Amino acid sequence: MESSVRTAERRSLAACTELHRSHHPGLLRYAGILTGGDHWRAEDLVAEARLRVWRRPAAG
Repeated sequence: MESSVRTAERRSLAACTELHRSHHPGLLRYAGILTGGDHWRAEDLVAEARLRVWRRPAAG
């Protein structure tokens, strides 16, 4: 049972990593528009959004 949980966690992490890689540039461009071109604020927005999405499944 514990092994299957670890395998599921690895798959979930791999899926999140792939999702991040494929969508990060577009999210960063959009966040740049929202922040008026402030690169650092855009990075912060994307990081915060990613953290919230990542926490959601863990919370149930």
